Amino acid sequence: MDRFWAVARRFFDCLCAFSWYIAIAAFTTSYCSAHPFSDANSDDLYAMTLAELIELKVVADIASFSRESELGVGSTVDIITRANFERRGAKTLQQAINAYPGLLESPSFFGNSALAIRGYTSAASDTGINMRLDGVPINSFTLGSRLFDVYALQLGTLDRIEMIRGPGSTLYGADAFHGVLSFRTFAATSDQLALESEISGSAYRQTGMRISRAVSDTWRLNASLAYSGQGDQNEKYFFTDGSGDTASSYRQNHYDGYMGVVRLQSQKDEQLSSEVALYYRGQDLNKFQGVGRLTGPVMFPDDTGEIDTQVGMLTAGFKLKLDNAMTIDIKNYVWRDNFERRSNSFIPDATLAELHGGSRIHLTSAQSADTTQWLVGYEFAYMKVLEARNGSTPEPVEDRLRRVNSAIFQAKTPLLQSRIQLLYGMRYDYYSDASAHFSPRTGVIFNPTKTSAIKLLYGNAFRPPTAAEMSGSSLAGPANGAAEKIDTYELVFMRHSRGYRANLVLFKSIWRDAILLVANTEPSPPLARSNSGENEATGIEVSLNYVGPALRFDAGGSYVRSRDVTDDQEYIAFPETILNIGVGVNLKSVRTRIYLHNRAHFNTYSGPVTVFVDSPERLDDYWRTDLTLTWYSTKQQHEIYLNFQNLLNQENYFPSAASAEGGIADTQFSASLGVRLKY
Repeated sequence: MDRFWAVARRFFDCLCAFSWYIAIAAFTTSYCSAHPFSDANSDDLYAMTLAELIELKVVADIASFSRESELGVGSTVDIITRANFERRGAKTLQQAINAYPGLLESPSFFGNSALAIRGYTSAASDTGINMRLDGVPINSFTLGSRLFDVYALQLGTLDRIEMIRGPGSTLYGADAFHGVLSFRTFAATSDQLALESEISGSAYRQTGMRISRAVSDTWRLNASLAYSGQGDQNEKYFFTDGSGDTASSYRQNHYDGYMGVVRLQSQKDEQLSSEVALYYRGQDLNKFQGVGRLTGPVMFPDDTGEIDTQVGMLTAGFKLKLDNAMTIDIKNYVWRDNFERRSNSFIPDATLAELHGGSRIHLTSAQSADTTQWLVGYEFAYMKVLEARNGSTPEPVEDRLRRVNSAIFQAKTPLLQSRIQLLYGMRYDYYSDASAHFSPRTGVIFNPTKTSAIKLLYGNAFRPPTAAEMSGSSLAGPANGAAEKIDTYELVFMRHSRGYRANLVLFKSIWRDAILLVANTEPSPPLARSNSGENEATGIEVSLNYVGPALRFDAGGSYVRSRDVTDDQEYIAFPETILNIGVGVNLKSVRTRIYLHNRAHFNTYSGPVTVFVDSPERLDDYWRTDLTLTWYSTKQQHEIYLNFQNLLNQENYFPSAASAEGGIADTQFSASLGVRLKY
């Protein structure tokens, strides 16, 4: 009977959400009938800005290092523009990316994030994602991730987020295993100033500034600064204590994050462009989820933990266009980070500091639709663990050093008057402390028309052992240096036009040589690391975007099944079905935009199956509705907006990569008021 009422309540909530869509559609229809658009405005699609046009005609360089239409790239790509995440009312990086098919960002231990792409949600879901900031790799050498400081990556400093769902090692090397996240910070070509601020009843606040000024005839300064934070949330959670009774406690999920970027860029020279940039970011997380049930079948009475990080980075580079239209792209970088972790369980406090540096040089052919386009490149990366302590005790990983030399080749050859494109490429990475790896990719793109494409793609990716895995610990021995490998096959159908884009992706991935913890045949330590795991995933992803004179519609969904072949176990913490639906209307006579967005997860469990948790709790279906109302000035320079998150006040839960009992609660209903000013 309880299950019946739970299903009935979900049905009623879905009906309420659907009624919102019907109401908006009906209102839009009646409004457009009463206020017909003149011929002069017939091409003014949704009063679109340039950023909104880009959303339909996706142009990306993440999948080939050169700017290409989505119809011509050899990967499954999503571009999240500023207009996109502002329209949905996203307040954090997690909310910005958590609106796409085949992808789930969920909370992990100590405020860390887990990002699972196309299945495979587990305690290791913070690895295998290559993260880059303005082209610079930013993953930790020790941890193999940067998802532990996502609150420091402030949306207020970004122009766009580019994302690959699927392998990317042929382009980006290590960690581009399940996908790639590339963050592009603010850069403008004309003088402008943008100010923004927002406050919420849930103790959320954010403010930011972006400014672009010409400092001479040949140089331009682009700078951005942003802060966001959230006060104590008093999030109550329940768990089963050691005696078998139900107990409760609170998490605060309190954070402060900040980021500043200064980019000095040359301008007005078509042949030579150069840049020097300085970045600084940090975060302070307090009383987030702790270790859950990672270390035992019962949670600790105070299952909370904290992370503080600071990162400083300097980059310099230039692009030179040669007389034969080939381009040389050179970039150098150096960055250092500091990481502190505190836990209220038996796990000792930890500190970590790393130094990274590197260079790249790419030579790209002239851009032509009739001849082979190619890229050759060399990259060098240096990374060292400066400090690694558990409490006051040095860890074996301290002072570990890695050097990586990489050679890259990518090409695309047109056939049959460019109706067919052959993609092929390879990358070779030589490691000073791990096994070398060769990453190929190939594919065929057929364009039946100029606005459609059929793609058959293959890509190989790898993840070398992290510094922590290579060094071992008192609990588990060191890895042998061999990399994890994944092969992914994709069949893609695309149809794009000025007003809409539709994509259908079928995929299968086979993950081999996964690094597993197994019983050690030696007396000590008790566990050993072995490249013996095998996994596989299959699925389908669909997306549709339509933009009309007064109405826009965004929809996407996925159906994914992923399985641990070694243990014959499903990855049940990844939603079997994900659904995203957004509807927007632009009421030009009252200068108001309305956007309603829904995200739903079906058939998900509270966490992965582990040694200590063999039967995770099944979660109720996740259904979240967000509404944003935006009033804009005559020239759309200034905006005042209201955002309502979890409009129906659903009790939604994410799966916990740390296997916390019952999962982790999502945002409750909250309302926020914000302003954006542009000069």
